[in-house]
Amino acid sequence: MRLVEKLELLLNYYLINRKVGHTALLKEGTKHYENDMFILSSHSKDWSFLDCKPDQILSWQNINKLRGYKKPIAIDLTEVIEHIEKIENENEKLKNVTQNIVKLINEV
Repeated sequence: MRLVEKLELLLNYYLINRKVGHTALLKEGTKHYENDMFILSSHSKDWSFLDCKPDQILSWQNINKLRGYKKPIAIDLTEVIEHIEKIENENEKLKNVTQNIVKLINEV
């Protein structure tokens, strides 16, 4: 299975199973983990929501802070999945535009 297919499967699973506890699992799991860790979340301000220290939260904007560390990481895929959806929608629009351009060229 290609990476794109795996991501599509993950996206579909996530979308079909909304409100089942994805965020609660992340929150409870990290809350009870007693060692040092990183949490990759949509926003660096999520530390208060996730009951952790501010320096444990990484966002996509400061992910370069991972360099030089060797800690476990929990990942909130919400933003990744939303970005995949956005790209898929944009890709579909571009396909439609391309088809219209080809159609216009063929009419000339």
